[in-house]
Amino acid sequence: MASGGLRVLGALFGVLALLDAGVHYTLEDGRRSAGRVVSGVVLERLSSSGENGTRRIGGKGMIRRGDHGMVVTGGFRSYDYAVRILATGSTDAWVIDYRYGCSIGINGTCFGRDFVEHDLWTRLRAGQYVNVRQGRNETRTSRLDGNSSWRPVIAKFAISAALLGFVWFTGPPGRRRRRTSIDEDPPSLAEINERLESHPHPELHLPR
Repeated sequence: MASGGLRVLGALFGVLALLDAGVHYTLEDGRRSAGRVVSGVVLERLSSSGENGTRRIGGKGMIRRGDHGMVVTGGFRSYDYAVRILATGSTDAWVIDYRYGCSIGINGTCFGRDFVEHDLWTRLRAGQYVNVRQGRNETRTSRLDGNSSWRPVIAKFAISAALLGFVWFTGPPGRRRRRTSIDEDPPSLAEINERLESHPHPELHLPR
């Protein structure tokens, strides 16, 4: 049985992953069912490995000595790595920076940054026109139209289920068996007499 502190952490991170998956699902469902598509332009390709000579991108802990050109951004926590492994099969990150027309940006221009699958990343180039998708009420976020987010959503739900399942199955055994013991039929009077006869007590006699 896991320690209480470990189970509390598992429950906390499991609930946070579930909330994150729910928000991501709602956002993606709005883009799919009632979204709009606008024109955009790819600004730059980036990767965590520097593939094909692209600039490296990563978290603060990934900066190497003399690596002044590295782009530091979010998306590189342990949780993000787990989501990426489940969604793409790799811990590597492939990122597309782009701009698109909007009503709230500077001079009518907004900027986006997508973590994409490797296949899409290899097909895009700086200066290439792309379609950018937003939900009906989405103003400050977006995604490339060809970059479906369903795999990350499913990965987040899977992580939440794994963590909450861990909490349940490592809990006190009595709590998991309580329902089973309550649902069992009580023994009959004949069964009680039979048990007592096999283990007699000198001061206890039940009527036959």
